[in-house]
Amino acid sequence: MNVEIKTRLVDQIKEIRTIGDNFPVYRDAEVKIKRVNPNEVYPISKYVVEGNLEKIMSIRKELEARGFNIFDLDDILEYDGGAISPPLVENDGEVDCIVDGLHRLFLARIEGRDVKVIYVTGADSSHPLIGKPISWDRVVRRQDLPIDPKERRDLREGIEDTSECLRRNYRDLSILGSKGRRATRGQEN
Repeated sequence: MNVEIKTRLVDQIKEIRTIGDNFPVYRDAEVKIKRVNPNEVYPISKYVVEGNLEKIMSIRKELEARGFNIFDLDDILEYDGGAISPPLVENDGEVDCIVDGLHRLFLARIEGRDVKVIYVTGADSSHPLIGKPISWDRVVRRQDLPIDPKERRDLREGIEDTSECLRRNYRDLSILGSKGRRATRGQEN
């Protein structure tokens, strides 16, 4: 496995834009790497997919054999199969919400370990997170992605379940190795 670490992660996070209108939602935010207890951050998704959990465990095993800990990353790690970064946690003004890395934080919670995350405060409020924060006990393990949007997340006030509205607020996290927004039937990605 060929592994490379990217530099200047914090600067790159500030360049993240929304997928709908290309808005730099983190441009003026404070971004840092911080260790968190998974019990103290809130999912905004109601599910984890078993296949994704298995994939994370496989990546974990492969990278640990090379001396990397997926729960203790300081930067983006590129490897033969893709890229992985610290999970992304954004404070929505009230609580710390998991924007990316839910499966890893789910596993860390089961194992009782803290995780280094990219921690963002002060994101532009004109482009809020799509989902409301929920408690961990509402996160369901599933075999497949839910088709019904109500089984995916609880939408925030003012966010409609339309491609246009969701894309306007959804952060493009491809720089972090994210595969992107999973549109429901009849919607654009």
